[in-house]
This record gives sequence, structure tokens and C-alpha cells, in this order.
Amino acid sequence: MSQQRRVLEALHAIIDTLGAYAPVHMCAMPAADGIAMAVTAGREVTRTLAQERTITLDVTLNAKHSNQAAALDALCRIHEALAHLAALPSGEGWQVIDIRTGSAPACLGREETQWLYGSALAVTYTDV
Repeated sequence: MSQQRRVLEALHAIIDTLGAYAPVHMCAMPAADGIAMAVTAGREVTRTLAQERTITLDVTLNAKHSNQAAALDALCRIHEALAHLAALPSGEGWQVIDIRTGSAPACLGREETQWLYGSALAVTYTDV
């Protein structure tokens, strides 16, 4: 399994433990009353002579809900919790070193009875 996938699965597990109104699915667009996360971009920030790399992934979080406040609150709570993690995730050969809000939760529109909110995270990790 790739390091990027390990990082994303660790992030996914943390978000799921926060108890939002629905579990997070790994896709770009959530189903009705759902939450989704997906990588939209990534870049190598640094590389050492020993081939150790620092990588930043841009990860979108999208929420759909019939209750506008529920969608916004879920994304806000996720961003707030990730900003205050006591210990960032790590595994064999990788370590998350920073999780920041790349784009604050905002309303993207409405699809029939569902409000769509979106946000982005910048997740930086080392790959040894």
C-alpha cells in the first residue's frame, strides 16, 4: 500500500471518530446526507539528499445535508478537531507533520433538497 493511501486512511479514521452525522466516504461528492473526502492535488515540498520527502496533499471535504446548519457544523467541527490534535498520525515510513485549513467550510449550492458545503485541508507528511 502506498504511503499516500496510508496517510489518507489515517486521516479518514480520525474524522470518522469525531461523530459527524454520517461516516466519511473516500470520493469527491457525497451521497444525500453524507460526507466525502478526496485528494484534489499534491506536491513534493522538499527532498533531502537521503531521498526523504515532505509532501503536501490538498484534501477536499464535502458535506450534503437537508439541514444547512448540519452540513456547515459538521465540516467546522472536523476542521477544528484536526487543528487541535494532540498527536498527529504516523506509521512505518511516514509521519503527518501538519494539518491546516486550506479553505474554510462554505456553501457551494443546493441540489434539490440537499445543501452542499465544501472545504479543503492541507495535509503535510514526511515520507522516508
